[in-house]
Amino acid sequence: MRFPQIKPWPIIIILFWGCNDGPTNSTNNIMRQADDSNMSDSLRAIYLDDSHRLAFRDFMASDSNWIDAIEIPETMVNMHYNGLVHLFNAQGIAAVDSVVDFVPVHTFPNPVMKRLLVVVDTSATWVVHWKRGESLTGNPEVDSLMVAYSLQVQQCRLFLGKSYLALLTTREYWNIAAIASLFSQIEGVEISEPDGYGGDGNDIVGSVKTEHVLYDYYLRWDDCPAGCTEEHGWLFKVSFSGEVEFVDSRGNLISDYIDWRNEHGY
Repeated sequence: MRFPQIKPWPIIIILFWGCNDGPTNSTNNIMRQADDSNMSDSLRAIYLDDSHRLAFRDFMASDSNWIDAIEIPETMVNMHYNGLVHLFNAQGIAAVDSVVDFVPVHTFPNPVMKRLLVVVDTSATWVVHWKRGESLTGNPEVDSLMVAYSLQVQQCRLFLGKSYLALLTTREYWNIAAIASLFSQIEGVEISEPDGYGGDGNDIVGSVKTEHVLYDYYLRWDDCPAGCTEEHGWLFKVSFSGEVEFVDSRGNLISDYIDWRNEHGY
């Protein structure tokens, strides 16, 4: 039986980022290429999303100088994608079946990499184009960012009676906070920030070591809008040669999760 991942709770989060130089280094670790031919296109897309998010977290945690870099290093993305697919393909490990089949666990959508919120003063004449759903505005600064990062206007509505709130989206993976800082420099823009999620939910945490990557899979449940009160975790080690090893599990019993699901009618 498959159970869906706990859904995150969307909220608006205002973040202010500092300014530093771009990326100075990236991981040199090469994960052996994994065979994803047994995965559907939709599942590959989910794993690609996971791998970009894990790479982004590594990217931001490893060096504060990367805070303004917009592109996520592909070497880091490929490392995590292959690592997760090796784990997906692992045979004869019950814990792998738990996180792949029983309740598919994926990364909690933080950070957001494809959604940007921009608040614009009503006096900015160019925002009328966003109100119409048009991505290009005639403002060179705005349009250059929209084109460079493949941004589209999903919605634009009146905000607090004196501004317009626009949701911009892209199909690409970017450091949205860095793009937000560029929008914040444009005249008429009052607030620019990544769209975000509140609460908590299932997650994968990666830790890159010298010869392997550790992946912590977390199944979380009960009162997740407030942060989830229950949790079960599995720890796996994936070597750069592609071998998968289950290390340990911890937290609440899986039977507690099943009882909770049954109690709430899932």
